[in-house]
Amino acid sequence: MIVPSLRCLKRLKLALIFDYDGVLERSIEENCSAWQEAFKKKNVPFNKEKYFLLEGKKGEEIIYDLLLSEGKKSKGLLNEIVKVKQTIYKQISTFTLYPYVLEIIELLLKKGIPIGVVSGGSKKRLFSGQRKKFLERFNVVITGDEVEFTKPHPEPYLRAAEKLGVKPNSCIVIENAPLGIDSALKAGMFCTALCTTLPNTCLSKAHVVLKDHKELKEWLLEKVLNEGFATNKVLNTEAVWRKNC
Repeated sequence: MIVPSLRCLKRLKLALIFDYDGVLERSIEENCSAWQEAFKKKNVPFNKEKYFLLEGKKGEEIIYDLLLSEGKKSKGLLNEIVKVKQTIYKQISTFTLYPYVLEIIELLLKKGIPIGVVSGGSKKRLFSGQRKKFLERFNVVITGDEVEFTKPHPEPYLRAAEKLGVKPNSCIVIENAPLGIDSALKAGMFCTALCTTLPNTCLSKAHVVLKDHKELKEWLLEKVLNEGFATNKVLNTEAVWRKNC
């Protein structure tokens, strides 16, 4: 499947789609800590690195994979860990966006660019508390319980594009995990990754890899929203951005 260059994207009806945890909100660390403590209470080892690599799936799917890697196949144990995690998460959960997130969102809205969110998280969690008001800024929000197949399957991002009323090849996806990158690429979308939870070596499949949200804002202004920008070989220009991660 051919993904257009940024020059081509600008001629299409452009849309940006964001992953949620680890891209918009600093919630991935809290989720990880809650799962880690729940595993500890059930005397099961927790592989933090593998957890970040599996991010993008539904929480239960990630935990099932982690349990399988430890030779644990009990659905009963899975359900117990999920219940313990939910209790812990409620106690430690806060709402903290990454720096520059609000600036980026306001910039895109001011430009009239449709924006969406695709997350493996549940609708109940994402639309709780302050998150609900924040997510109302987005045109579309796709959660893990709204799709049959989660990341790395392309369905979540294809569903978002459909609801936004744009073609998949006119979308730029902002991700932070390998499974999310795979999902975006399979959907035929341009993918930019942020090194918020993993090093750039784990994100190398993305078209662009940026260090943080400050670089994301700069990249959007210089490479995407700047009317004077034009290049036919966008991948040759991204090496500069990758070096800083």
